[in-house]
Amino acid sequence: MINEAIERIRSQLYEITDLNDLSAQHTIQLSEQLNRLLNFQSRMTNKNVNMDYSNSRVHANAIQNILAVSAKEKFDLSYILEKSIVKNDTWYKLDLVYLLLNSISNKYGWDAVEYMGEFVPEKCIYPDDIDTFYDSLLNLNYIYYLNHKSNIYIGEYLLETAIRSELQLFCHTPHYPASFNHGIIKGLANKYNTSLKLSITNLDQGGHFKIVI
Repeated sequence: MINEAIERIRSQLYEITDLNDLSAQHTIQLSEQLNRLLNFQSRMTNKNVNMDYSNSRVHANAIQNILAVSAKEKFDLSYILEKSIVKNDTWYKLDLVYLLLNSISNKYGWDAVEYMGEFVPEKCIYPDDIDTFYDSLLNLNYIYYLNHKSNIYIGEYLLETAIRSELQLFCHTPHYPASFNHGIIKGLANKYNTSLKLSITNLDQGGHFKIVI
């Protein structure tokens, strides 16, 4: 899907025969969009990225959310919790989130993981000045890093806004599967009472989504 977006912008930028149809401002906009997508794709496919997340941390809200929903739904996470001592800390190892979500998916399916994601917008550290669904997607990468601490690359979110009513969200989140991100998008829509048509176009590395508002 990201390749299609890249080729679409390339064709708009380079295949216009009459330059009068391409304003300077539009040229800049298309070039910036193309660079963002190319850089994102490069980071996604970079085999030399440091994959040692042992020093990376996630805010306690993420762990507390998973445990609260699991308790409500009576999900058995005793094995993971015995192996990983959950104290009253502010920041936890990022790998703990992966272990919890992986255990839930194995025992209860991906729908359960998606359900976990729906509560994230209400539980995570969230900026007060974001007040629309569209702005929440534009700032999703910023929100992601508000809730994580790391000195290495731990992934990102990129929103493609070529058509405002038809958005494409590209996710590269090694610790968060597509079903979890699917739930986050639905949770953001619920937060702002936004009706949308949401489809998953790629399940790899966190998922790619088409969002029609």
